[in-house]
Amino acid sequence: MTSEVAKGTTFSILFPVVDGVEQFHTTSTAIDPKDDFNMSILLVDDDSIRLATETVLTSRGFTVSSASDGKEALDLFKANPTKYGLILTDLSMPRMSGVELTKEIGNSNFAGSILLSTGHLGSEEEEIY
Repeated sequence: MTSEVAKGTTFSILFPVVDGVEQFHTTSTAIDPKDDFNMSILLVDDDSIRLATETVLTSRGFTVSSASDGKEALDLFKANPTKYGLILTDLSMPRMSGVELTKEIGNSNFAGSILLSTGHLGSEEEEIY
């Protein structure tokens, strides 16, 4: 993990290569999205993963608004800036990247959290870090 004030934090997670998949069972405590904080999520991704992520989050009781690019997400955010407790955004998207979206939202008084993610880092994305 690396962290730099006013620039953010980068986590690197390395998974070991395995020959097979082990069966395991977990018990989970249900999250009540209405407890303690705003659990309305703005989900931003131009890929098919957006639908799967939205399905999982809504099945867990979260309220999800989704957008296919940063510009669409910014419009949703500006229409109701206090609605969201969390913004999940892809890094690389058409019209407006996740970084540009984050900077725009950062200029407001957004009190929630923003999580940027990507499935790949090219030289352009590596420059943000």
